[in-house]
Amino acid sequence: MRCEDDRPVAPRGGVLLFILITGLVFHLVLGNPSSPFDVAADLDRLTGALLAPDSARRYTYPFIDAARYGYARVALNALVLGAAFYALGLALVAADRFRPTPPLAPRPLRENRISSPARGPLK
Repeated sequence: MRCEDDRPVAPRGGVLLFILITGLVFHLVLGNPSSPFDVAADLDRLTGALLAPDSARRYTYPFIDAARYGYARVALNALVLGAAFYALGLALVAADRFRPTPPLAPRPLRENRISSPARGPLK
């Protein structure tokens, strides 16, 4: 499938999916005070430097901290998030299937309203 400007739709849909995933994970998981993985208060204290192995905040995403939650819980978190991302991708594909079909040829930006539709240099 192609867009109006003859570029493939798949890269645009992929970028939209990645942006949605990033926003939703931050809003619902990392920045939500009721989430057990809330790190919004700690964002101001980040320095960008590498963290020591015994640091409490070694992982950027706390839901993948196997030392803290164990491998079974991290695997479950990854499975749930992966299923949610897959469902979101399917929802975007379904929304694309039901949207109105764009016109095949782009319409001119403006029509000539002064001249008559007759042929010739002078009208």
